[in-house]
Amino acid sequence: MKLFNLSLVAVVAGLVTGCSSTAVLKPEYAGYKYNNEKYGKIQVTKAEQVEKNQRKSARVEELKLADKLMAELKAAKIYDASAADTITVDVTHLRFRGAFTAIFWGVMAGPDKLQATVTLKKGASVVASFDVSISYALGGTAGGPTQTRLDWIGKKFAEEAVKVIASKQTTK
Repeated sequence: MKLFNLSLVAVVAGLVTGCSSTAVLKPEYAGYKYNNEKYGKIQVTKAEQVEKNQRKSARVEELKLADKLMAELKAAKIYDASAADTITVDVTHLRFRGAFTAIFWGVMAGPDKLQATVTLKKGASVVASFDVSISYALGGTAGGPTQTRLDWIGKKFAEEAVKVIASKQTTK
């Protein structure tokens, strides 16, 4: 019975700590408030260290960050294809476990991690900039397959970004 209780605690702790996300405005934009802007263009770029690594660069493409961000912006009624304002997503760090490692080792292999800087622009002027960090450490046959992890990370990134863009982020 004691072993069962310890196992249950370990599983719950793994689920609680297995996935996390944060989005934090850069200090110089701490006063940013959403003012009914509409965004019509989303650009995804990669930092040099991500771009140079072919596997990481390919994974960034597979995340489909622009598509997922556009879907979240549309749901929040913040996207308008004819709008001139832009959102730039610069992927600064990516760690993505191989499928075998994620399925077999799960949390013990460390998390998949995406870090990016999101910049909101009105013309050439920067309106706000913030950092988004997403971690996904689950594994096994349910949480470890590559597409499951790609989808979760991309969607969570878009959700966190839209919370900040629409000034719905939680204060930390």
